[in-house]
Amino acid sequence: TDITRSMKLPIFFLFFQNCLTNNLFEVNKELLEKFVRVNHSDVKKPQCNFYILKLRSWIKMLGTDPLFFENPFANFKAVKTLALDIPRACQQKKYRKSNSNPSKEHVQSSVEMILEIMYTYDIETEKMFDSIPKIDASDCFVFCSLALDYSEEEEADESTFSLAKKFFEKGKSLMKQLPEEGSNIRNEKLMKRAAESLKDIGNWINYKNLCTGYKVTHSKNVNGICKTMVTPSLRVAKVEVLNEDPLVEVYEDFLSPKELDEFSSELSTYTFEPGLASNEDGTNDNVTFKMQKDIYNVDNKVVDEIQKIFDDLTGLLPDVEDYTQVIKYRPGGQFSPHLDFYTEDQLDPDDELGNRVGHAMIFLQDVELGGGFAMPELGIYVSPSPGRMVHWRNVDINGENAPLSLHGGCRVYSGNKQVAIKDYHQPFQKHWVCREQV
Repeated sequence: TDITRSMKLPIFFLFFQNCLTNNLFEVNKELLEKFVRVNHSDVKKPQCNFYILKLRSWIKMLGTDPLFFENPFANFKAVKTLALDIPRACQQKKYRKSNSNPSKEHVQSSVEMILEIMYTYDIETEKMFDSIPKIDASDCFVFCSLALDYSEEEEADESTFSLAKKFFEKGKSLMKQLPEEGSNIRNEKLMKRAAESLKDIGNWINYKNLCTGYKVTHSKNVNGICKTMVTPSLRVAKVEVLNEDPLVEVYEDFLSPKELDEFSSELSTYTFEPGLASNEDGTNDNVTFKMQKDIYNVDNKVVDEIQKIFDDLTGLLPDVEDYTQVIKYRPGGQFSPHLDFYTEDQLDPDDELGNRVGHAMIFLQDVELGGGFAMPELGIYVSPSPGRMVHWRNVDINGENAPLSLHGGCRVYSGNKQVAIKDYHQPFQKHWVCREQV
């Protein structure tokens, strides 16, 4: 009862304590004393001295309450302090390699257990904050980042995201309320890292919700500005503007049924190659869920004519060596949310093509289930339909890279998806930069 009372936790922890402690890193008096000895020579460093004093207070407390850190909320605070805070503050690295010392993985385990407790027993958020001894901003940001540290993005769930966001807001609140928290440079770095995790996982969840929540074309920003336009070649196009900056448009009946049949006949003469998927390090790996083929306009008259229609409707100029990429997706195939513009660091000064500023993608056939196109930052979903074309810009109206252009191809659940995509690059698009930066 002393543990429950001191941590302001419900009585059920008494019954589950033995089960929980089997999965927690054991924090005891001997471990804390060892950390004090190792770092004693660094007490002249203000931050290090702060943590040494904290450890000594914990050692004294364990003299009367030896099971205090068997509670998962208190355990998180202690393991995070030992594994992450002290090594940075005291600049001691040698003891972190020991199996007898806690690591980042042990902090992760504490976070996962707290998440499980929160979901199982529906604990109020404020009670949870009160249960972490003298919670500070770094506790909140570390918890947020580790809660969202999935081995696979598809494991992300809205409940964990919502809880992580509450920890993030608590950390920001503490930084505003307490001068010492707000002036801490490490807190700024931890907050930035946590904010990036929230953004990435939030976009992934939005992407999944768009892909599974809509069956027809949708945009959260506008109901769709519809217009009929006549191109310079006198081709009539029905256009729906889903977003104005960065521009996202949907063209209905981009290709007629006859044109689709002709294109499909041409594609049947090509041998498709295993598709590629990008890794985080920028390398590509072959995958089994898609096949692809790059077809250059000089090699095929039908493709050349379709590329001219792309250029005519979008108002963009083709690259010197122009090609269309055709991709076939099998069930299970998807293209995770990504950005297609190039940063200055990614561009070679001698690159004649320049930045990838826009795309045009046409659906070539029906998909039984799934296979749409989603832009999570803009809340846009486009359903697959033969002849429907999506045109989007990777840059804003000033020609600057637009992170809001994040986009992805939704998972195919049944049937096959086939699309043709054309890229447009910067050196040939100067005419559509509408205004100078203010």
